[in-house]
Amino acid sequence: MNQGYQALINHFTANDWNFERSDEDQVLQAGYTGENAQFRCAISVSEDDDVCQCFTVLPSVVPEDKRLLIAEVCIRASYGMKIGSFEFDMDDGEIRFHAAAPYPTGNLDDAVIRHLVSVSLHVPDRYYPAFMSVLFAGVSPNDAVFAVEQKLQDKLNARVSWGAG
Repeated sequence: MNQGYQALINHFTANDWNFERSDEDQVLQAGYTGENAQFRCAISVSEDDDVCQCFTVLPSVVPEDKRLLIAEVCIRASYGMKIGSFEFDMDDGEIRFHAAAPYPTGNLDDAVIRHLVSVSLHVPDRYYPAFMSVLFAGVSPNDAVFAVEQKLQDKLNARVSWGAG
């Protein structure tokens, strides 16, 4: 068993996550309930390149007539992200968030895993309302992503204002 995969198992076990293992593929899968939806994520390591990857699948399958709009949401939401991006399968309508982090050979530590998993769960949850408003409320991709990012900016501004006083 790869050292990186064992580090994932140790991390998820130590943090009391319920997860499923696929030792053959060296993948862990877990569920997560955010503020806006329930998600499934898969996290894996590769012996070939010492990269840890996390994929979080959003719980909606996009109908064919909305796929171009959702592809635009993915592009707009991903633009400028430092870690990770949304991916969209135009053939089957699956939306997922993908984040990856390289690590020194044989040294995948808890901080890398924690950061990667945190980003991979919180970002899709934050943007889920944008996807839903485009799918079900007829909101434009631009307006949907702007609303999510404005809400985040307002939270950040409130923290700065509060801390400045």
